[in-house]
Amino acid sequence: MSVAAAAAAGGCLKVCAARLPTSWDKAATWRHFEKCGRVRDVFLLMDWWTWQSKGVGFITFEDEQGVKAALALDGSELEGQKIRVNLAVDKVGPAWKADGKGGKGTGKGASYSYGKGKYGGGGGSGYAYGGKGGKSATAAPMALADVPAPEAGCPGVLVKGLAFSATEDEIRQHFASCGRGPSGVRLMKDKRTGESKGKAFVDFDQDLSGSHAAMRMTGQSLKGRRMAIEYVRSRPAGE
Repeated sequence: MSVAAAAAAGGCLKVCAARLPTSWDKAATWRHFEKCGRVRDVFLLMDWWTWQSKGVGFITFEDEQGVKAALALDGSELEGQKIRVNLAVDKVGPAWKADGKGGKGTGKGASYSYGKGKYGGGGGSGYAYGGKGGKSATAAPMALADVPAPEAGCPGVLVKGLAFSATEDEIRQHFASCGRGPSGVRLMKDKRTGESKGKAFVDFDQDLSGSHAAMRMTGQSLKGRRMAIEYVRSRPAGE
């Protein structure tokens, strides 16, 4: 389908972009596509556990000119790989199977089709969101039963995706309710500039209940940035 024909199909104002850099957040994706026209909304598919982008996003424009310009980016290269951009046509129908890790909806809801192989994304036949009775794909705070237990001797957690302005005291306060609270917080900083790298080790002095509770905060926000959290198996050399 040609760019002009695709943009005219049903007046669709939403595109699906795949193979985007997984390091991009919503703001970075917005900045890239607003070069095509006025963007109304950006929605990224995020990994349930790490809350890192899966490299697939839905961009809604204010008009068809933006859609046509975005579709023209199909096959363009970003950070070493060619992206795919296609129309994302809303489909309203019965329960829709979510991508891999999601559950089945129990009522009608909207879904976006990004068929198997079409965007090089592999598995799943669709992405469900909203809908009466359906499960939302937005990661909710995890119940402790959903979080794998830390290994014996686990010293704490590594927190990624922090706001660069977040201080060690603010991080300590955020995790204060976890177990006995952090025994130490160490921001990772650039050796040359001394600025935060957006990552921090939060130690719990082998308080496994504290590390376990901290893991449950994956996907929560601190100073406007969603955190990705993982267990630390051993203390890095030199730390």
